[in-house]
Amino acid sequence: MQWPRLHVHFTPTYASWINQVEGWFGIITQKAIRRGSFHNVGELTGKVNDFTAIARRRTTTTY
Repeated sequence: MQWPRLHVHFTPTYASWINQVEGWFGIITQKAIRRGSFHNVGELTGKVNDFTAIARRRTTTTY
């Protein structure tokens, strides 16, 4: 094998939730995190948690 560390994974057609997860990662990457923007994991974790909390407040519906 040319790339021994490369593992190919196939997504089953019934795993449509993965498409939603990919969308979420696209949004958070575009709006909250950029590659090389953080000096340590703690900063990144804090930013992700802050973004998630704001997103939940914006999308939560009270009945």
